[in-house]
Amino acid sequence: MRISIFALALMALPLHAQFSVGVRGGIPISDSFEAAQNYRNVPHRYLIGPTFEARLPFRFGVTFDMLYRNLEYRNGAAPGVSTKKMDFPIMVRYRLGKDGVRPFVAAGPTFNKFWGRDLLSPIEYVKSSSAGIVFGAGLDIKGPFFHFAPELRITHYGRENFKDPTGVLLKSKLNQADLIVGFTW
Repeated sequence: MRISIFALALMALPLHAQFSVGVRGGIPISDSFEAAQNYRNVPHRYLIGPTFEARLPFRFGVTFDMLYRNLEYRNGAAPGVSTKKMDFPIMVRYRLGKDGVRPFVAAGPTFNKFWGRDLLSPIEYVKSSSAGIVFGAGLDIKGPFFHFAPELRITHYGRENFKDPTGVLLKSKLNQADLIVGFTW
């Protein structure tokens, strides 16, 4: 009898959820790759994408993001390697405090997909994906019609998530840090 009451209570939680959508964007604090000594990252580093959130009772919430990154590495003025990356973090958030500005912590799994090409050739040569775990902390600031949430995210991957076919230009890092700002309605 107790198990069935608990199961009914768990099934009723989504009925009390508040759903919101929005956009998250930011900048990487650390590079996703270690590049060969003569290659450098071109400075159009950013991440952006839609976000979906379910605010649950007891100060909990669940977020799902689809964050796009465009990364390009060059050797001087010569064409280099262009990679694109999609991150798909699913995070459980716990908010502290009651109203106004609320600090939060978050954690959950993340999945990504890479693809890229040598800029001298139109042929895509890299397709790779991996999984990891992401941790975040920030502030949830409630405005009149939206929520504004700056946060710091640290991601750790269980294995290299990018294979350079040449083996010398790029090597992916297992840890990455991002500064992100979200707007949800």
